Amino acid sequence: MLLRSFVALASAAVIAGCAPRNAVTPGFAVVETAAVDPARTSERIEIEGAHRRLRSVTVMVTGRRLFIERVSVQYSNSDVIEFAVDERVEAGGTTRAFDLPGNYRSVRAVEVSYRAETPFARGLVHLHVYARR
Repeated sequence: MLLRSFVALASAAVIAGCAPRNAVTPGFAVVETAAVDPARTSERIEIEGAHRRLRSVTVMVTGRRLFIERVSVQYSNSDVIEFAVDERVEAGGTTRAFDLPGNYRSVRAVEVSYRAETPFARGLVHLHVYARR
């Protein structure tokens, strides 16, 4: 009985971890959006004005799914931190949320490295950077 309960709990945890994230985590708001160029492998999204002081970020993909390889955050002092993602993000889905070290530092840009799994027209896929301040 105990073994069966453990197996059921472990299976539920694995399934929950693999489920696509289709909603933005509460407390996050969109700060910038960029169209994806299918001829490229990354997009640099500049963070403007008052939206720069962030505690954590996540990226939403709309239009078609993309395989997100990594998300890099460049601070205003030119420091860069990279987060390995290595997962397929379905249209309307998000990456996991990345807490930024340094607690509420000024962010200059977010760069998303990706790989298109199916051909698409320019401007069909968009990346939306959501952040918590």
